[in-house]
Parts: sequence; structure tokens; C-alpha cells
Amino acid sequence: MSDPKKIEALVEQTVAEILNQAVPGLQQEMVRRLMAQIGPELKPVPVSGGDSSLLNQALASIQAGATQVQILDALVEGAALFTGRTALYVVRGANAVGWRARGFADDDAVRNNPVELTVGLPAAAISAREAVTGQADEFLYGFSGKFGGPKQDCLTFPLVVRDKVVAIIYADGGTGEHRMDRPALEALVRTTGLWLEVFATRKVTGTPQMHPVTAAAAAAAAASGPAMVSAPATASVQVEAPPEPKHETAAPAPPPVSTPASNGHEDEVHKKAKRFAKLLVDEIKLYNQAKVAEGKQHRDLYDRLHEDIEKSRASYEKRYGNTAARDGDYFNQELVRILADNDPQLLGGNFPR
Repeated sequence: MSDPKKIEALVEQTVAEILNQAVPGLQQEMVRRLMAQIGPELKPVPVSGGDSSLLNQALASIQAGATQVQILDALVEGAALFTGRTALYVVRGANAVGWRARGFADDDAVRNNPVELTVGLPAAAISAREAVTGQADEFLYGFSGKFGGPKQDCLTFPLVVRDKVVAIIYADGGTGEHRMDRPALEALVRTTGLWLEVFATRKVTGTPQMHPVTAAAAAAAAASGPAMVSAPATASVQVEAPPEPKHETAAPAPPPVSTPASNGHEDEVHKKAKRFAKLLVDEIKLYNQAKVAEGKQHRDLYDRLHEDIEKSRASYEKRYGNTAARDGDYFNQELVRILADNDPQLLGGNFPR
């Protein structure tokens, strides 16, 4: 067989078949491990069923999403189980516009009040790349007057995909009885970000829809790919707006999230290596939150996470140890940045530098 197109088609088919055989069960394992870490922190909420079961179902719904709209819908619906009111705002330049809301007297009214991203809680969340707490009027000027003030502070989460904040999630305990479960919300937002990244990776590689996989596994497929299968250099997350009532303005769609255009093969290898390293370390942190907290306190992160770190390092070296990115030391850089908050001393004296 000498026809390159036939060879490429055969390779794509073979890769898809192998991935489909390998990934069944990984979604359940991801949810199981996530629940093992955050389950003890969950607080009771006045909804039917057990908290762990509810969170498990909400996480599974996110990972079952076949489109970006379904994934974000599942995030909003899941968040509504663990908080009084929640809304998702899509980032559009210096502002964010309302896309979905639950728990408000008029959920659709959220769309008519764009949020400034350069001030208040949205700016703080984008800068910190993590949830921030404050008064509702710090999220949007006049929020309490427009929607009713919550009895306690609100939370603002950044939804990060490929190192870019594509949306802001607002959550508060409501105007009546306070209902807020921060650990559950953090798990939902983090899983959504990872899953949107997986979705973008699938679009890049042209991989058919299949059972859910972990973000690191999907990134590995995108980063390496069979040598004879060419893939675009960038991936974007473009969320189409779902149908809305005719009397309402159509909900906006998030802008594409893409990696910069490559200036050459080596530049692209470096970008993929950085992205893969970040995903590996994000996964370590996601599944070992208690150990990370203890490691920071005792300044021995590497000792506590040695097995996970070295397994991930081996995966990284196998992928990029013999490429142009071998001298970039990206895996260690991400360990310091993500696990140790840019303080290498927190990794301890045994951390290989």
C-alpha cells in the first residue's frame, strides 16, 4: 500500500480502535479518585440523596457531554445542586456576559448585565486562577439591588482552558437559607476545565467521539500522534449558543481558545511539551489535594508525592525526552509552579533539581 491518504486513513482508524478499547472505565476511576480526595470535605446540603452520590452524578454528567454546550450546561446544573444561586458568564474581551443561571428569581435577567473583568472579584479570580470570596456587589456593581443580596459572601470561579480564562462562574448561598458547598463547586469547575481541554484535543486529532478519558491521556494522544497522521497546530474551544426563547436575546458564545501559531516545528514541540507537563502536574494536584496541603505545610511535597511525580515524569520523558524540548525542564517548572506555588523550597531537599 503506497497511497499516503489510504495509509493515513488506516492509521487513524487503528488509533481510534485502540483508544476505544483502552479507555472504558477510566471515567469511573477519575471520579472515584476525585471523590476519595474531596469526599471528606463535603458538607451536607438540603437536597435529596447523598452528597457523594450527587457530586458523582454531576461529574459524570460533565464528562458525558458530547458538545461544549452540553458540558457547560452540565456544569451549571451540577453547581445548582450545591449552592443557592449560580451563573456562568462568558468572557468577551474586557467583559463577561451572562450565559446560564440557576436559582435567581429571573434566571434570564442575568444575561442583560455584563460583568467587568478588570475590577472586583472577576479581576481577582482571573489573576489568581482560583476561586475568590467577597461581597456580591464586588462581583457586579449593584448586584444586590438587581438580583437580591445573598446573606453571606459569594464565590467567583475562573473556568480555565488551555491556560486561558474562558468563563467566570458566580455562586452564592441564596437570599434565604444559606446553601453553599465550596469543595463540590471547585471539583465541578476543575473537571469542566479539564474536560473542555479534552474536547479541544479531540477536535485537533480528529479522534471520533468515544468513552471519556483523563486529560493527561488525551493530551498525550494530541501531543504525540502517529508520525504519519498530520494534525492542526492549534485547538479551539468554541461554544455554540443553545436555542433560547424567541423573546430573549440569543446567549453569546465563548471565543475560541487556541495556542499561538507555531513559528516552526521546534516551537510547536516546546508548546506541546509545556502543555503536557502542565496537565500531568494538574492531575497530580487534583488527585492528591490532602497530600499537597500537608506537603506545603511540612515543606516536603516531593517526598509525599514521590511515586506520582516520578510516574508522571517517566511519561513526560518518554514523550519529550528525545525531542527539542528536552532542555526545557518543563516538568520540573510545572511542579514548582503548580504544586509549590512557585516556591521550590516547599518541594523539599530530595527534589531533583
